[in-house]
Amino acid sequence: MTRLKYILYLISFLGVQVASFTAAWSQSPTLDTLEGFYERANSSNERVVRGIPLLDEYYYSGYLTHGVNFGKSLLKLIDSTQQHQEHAQIHNRLGTIYTTMGSQERLALFHLTKALSISQSIPWTFGIATACNNLGNIYRDWGYFTKAHEYYTASLTNYESINDSVSMAYVYKNLGILCEDRNWEEKSLRYHFTAYDIRRKIGNDREILSSLVNIGTAYNKFKKFKESLPYLRQADSLANLLQSEMQTEVKLELGDSYSGIRDTANAMLEYDKALQLALRYKKSRAIANILVQKTEVALGEGNYNMVTQLLATLLHHLDTARYANARINYYRLSYQLNSIQGNELRALQAFRKMTLLQDSLENLSNEEELLIRQNTFDLVQKDTLIQIEKEKHQFQRQLFYSILAFLSVLMAGAAYMIYQKIKTSRKLQEKQDLILERNLELKEKNEELATLLDNLRESEIVIQHQNQEIKKYNQQLIGQVNDRTTEIIEKSTQIAQFAYLVSHNMRGPVARIMGLRNILLLDNSKQEVNQMLTMLNTSIAELDEILHDISNIFDSTAGIREKIERIETETLVKDVLETLEREIKFSQAEVNYTITNTTFFYSSLHYITNILVQLILNAIKFRDETKTTKIDFTITSTGLEHIFTITDNGLGVDLVKHGNDLFTPYKRFHTHRTGRGFNLFLTKYRVEILGGTIRFESEVDTFTRVTVAIPRSKLAHV
Repeated sequence: MTRLKYILYLISFLGVQVASFTAAWSQSPTLDTLEGFYERANSSNERVVRGIPLLDEYYYSGYLTHGVNFGKSLLKLIDSTQQHQEHAQIHNRLGTIYTTMGSQERLALFHLTKALSISQSIPWTFGIATACNNLGNIYRDWGYFTKAHEYYTASLTNYESINDSVSMAYVYKNLGILCEDRNWEEKSLRYHFTAYDIRRKIGNDREILSSLVNIGTAYNKFKKFKESLPYLRQADSLANLLQSEMQTEVKLELGDSYSGIRDTANAMLEYDKALQLALRYKKSRAIANILVQKTEVALGEGNYNMVTQLLATLLHHLDTARYANARINYYRLSYQLNSIQGNELRALQAFRKMTLLQDSLENLSNEEELLIRQNTFDLVQKDTLIQIEKEKHQFQRQLFYSILAFLSVLMAGAAYMIYQKIKTSRKLQEKQDLILERNLELKEKNEELATLLDNLRESEIVIQHQNQEIKKYNQQLIGQVNDRTTEIIEKSTQIAQFAYLVSHNMRGPVARIMGLRNILLLDNSKQEVNQMLTMLNTSIAELDEILHDISNIFDSTAGIREKIERIETETLVKDVLETLEREIKFSQAEVNYTITNTTFFYSSLHYITNILVQLILNAIKFRDETKTTKIDFTITSTGLEHIFTITDNGLGVDLVKHGNDLFTPYKRFHTHRTGRGFNLFLTKYRVEILGGTIRFESEVDTFTRVTVAIPRSKLAHV
């Protein structure tokens, strides 16, 4: 297994070397294009304008030294009296380059402060926001979290004022990193995912890559290594595709993830790749971090020789790069290695250096002060260690004699105490066994009581629920009974009224039939007999019509529940007009129909057809023959009901005089036209069975409008 690991390390190292060699001799097409575009500039101002995108590309491609030299040459060309924004942009980019290089924080702070000052003097909101964001990065790296947060907040406010979502994503990313350093997991991930969502909507691959790395780093920071792997693998693929200088950070974080899930082989492979990329791009801070991570993995594996070599390499690197956090990690790892190997003095020295440097980071105001304090602490440490060693040997001798005397007295007393302890412990054990047995019995009874109590509570809840259901059902039944009672009373009243009218109208025909029968029993001539038979036939026909009306009433009551079906509105209208085709043609009436807000509904097709046929037939029957008959027929639907309206320009009805008798059976308002005065009553009866209403509007010799409304709920119920 060990041989396999080293073979994998060797393959990874060779692969990274080949990739680094190839990349060193190649340059992206974007850089070639921008450099050619810059060389074709005709004036200094034009060179500055064309040079800024090239400076940005040097930064994004990882050519940091090229970027520094090129940025300095642009500052010499710039006209500071006119090109204010370009001036601020160059200082800002130089600040970010120095920040990325590491160990150049003073120069980074100088350029970013200059960029902020120029942007504020113009004023230029975007420049102010960008400079504040980058200054926040520097103060965050130095450990001044409050100051960093102030700059980030100012940056976000300015970006929001110009609605620059691309740049707002940068600030959210940096706030996420700041919260990582403060161990605020929820806030950190929320900021990182906010930046990621913005960048995915915009579709910029470089920025998406940055957010994927930030999310993976945050998960690693909070020890959620499995959650980080999908994001870091996706970032690795995208970084390789873009040939981005962020490959270093991706490989480093992948190594941390694999290390976190104990996959040491893959962790070391990723660290080796990251180290080669960091060396290629001259990322001093990244080199230090990678060496620290590799050392921790080797220490965890117990490979102390490798740990010693890595620590020596790290120390050599830190002599050229001032990176306080990496130096703290160096002392920490030295302390751990020496403690494991039993070198207590060296371990103590490393521990004191680590704690002194940590304390100094909390109180220093800038990096220079940090270095001075560190050197002072190193000198104090040497003197202190010598004094500690002297006091240590003297203390050890005194302690040895004191312990020896104390142990002699202690052993004598301990022998007696042990005897008493054994004696009393037996008695206590017997009592404890008895108490334990009683406790077990009590526990069982308590559990039984608790179970019984839970059952009683559940039963009580069920009973309460059932009582509520019964109460609710009783209220529903009461409401239904009241509604049914009201309906029965209304129907009974209508039947009683109709029975009275029918009996009244049947008396005449029946009386005439009885009188004619008595006359026929007498001796009469043939002519008289024929005349009386004709009269008898008329009375019988009149009686038959009354019985037919009674039959229609009973049919209306029984037929509604026979068949409820889907009625196509257009088909219904055509069927009604086809049924009345002969009457319409004979009366030469103009019938127009309109359908709105409905294509179908559910009801009794037979009832709806009879209602509409009868209302249109009435309009034709009681037309004004002195003018052209016009009938307007409309069907519409609202959220609650279907409405049928039939309007004509016929004879009309005097509602002041006959309004109360409109729907009374056998009431006629135009005696010069044939009819029995029963159709309006029957139509209203059918409408009410459907749960609807009928409204009658009229003006003599002007118009008549009948409106029928059938509720949807009633139709659904039927």
